[in-house]
Amino acid sequence: MVAFLRWVLLCTATALAMSCVALGANDEPPATKPIKPLQRVPETPPAKPMLPGESVAIARIPKALQAAVLADARVCVAGKRCLPYIQSARKVTWSDGSMGCPQPGMFYTQALVPGYLLVVSDDGDEVHYHTDTKRAFIRCDQALSPRAQREQANPSAAPPRPSDPITRPKTPAT
Repeated sequence: MVAFLRWVLLCTATALAMSCVALGANDEPPATKPIKPLQRVPETPPAKPMLPGESVAIARIPKALQAAVLADARVCVAGKRCLPYIQSARKVTWSDGSMGCPQPGMFYTQALVPGYLLVVSDDGDEVHYHTDTKRAFIRCDQALSPRAQREQANPSAAPPRPSDPITRPKTPAT
């Protein structure tokens, strides 16, 4: 133990002595450069979110699907009649049967659904329709994440925790 303490004392003394060595005549202190103030990065406007899928000609969309979507779009806000038209179309593959627009309390197939994202306009107002390739469509004013769906359903309620008796999995009584 005494030998160990001597060794630690020797190392400490050596380190202390080496730190006290003065600079030699040829040694110069490191040059200091003036620090430039940071330049403010110019703010850029937020980018418009890109729509999924690839653009497709409107003529390639089945006529029955176009007619059904436009018929639904003709009834506008407050029942006002309007003359909508398909502004753009994109071919997409939806990740499940909700076609990118899940609704609270609904269950959907868990299979890929090929379809279209149609942007219908009435000279100013845009409405997004999510469709399959044949006849099904959903007017999707806002695609909600699962968390946003819960908050929209009951904004004052906190999300359930796994320890809550309601959400805890039931086990058979033994």
